[in-house]
Amino acid sequence: MVRVGRRLAEDTIERRLAEWKQKSGDERDLEKEQIARRMKRLREERGLSQIKLSAIADLTPATVNRVEKGVVLADAITIRKLARALDVSLAELLGEDSQPES
Repeated sequence: MVRVGRRLAEDTIERRLAEWKQKSGDERDLEKEQIARRMKRLREERGLSQIKLSAIADLTPATVNRVEKGVVLADAITIRKLARALDVSLAELLGEDSQPES
C-alpha cells in the first residue's frame, strides 16, 4: 500500500511539473511564488528555520532557500521531502487543496 501511495504521489508531482512546463513564463513565475509563499507559511507555522527544515527534509539549506524564495520549482523528490518534513500532503504543499491562499 505504501509503495502504491508513494507512486501515486510521485505521479501527481510529475503531472504537476509537466503541466507547469507547458505554462507561459509569467504563469510559471506566479506558480513558483505561490508555492514559495505556501512553503514559507507552513514552515513558519511550525516554528522552523530554513536550516532546521533542511535538516529534517535531508536537503541543503540552499535548496530550501531557493524553493522558498521562488527561484526554482523543486523536482519531485525535493517536493516530496519538503511535504513530509512539513507534515502536510502533497496537495496542500502544491496548492491543490481547498484551503484559501493567504
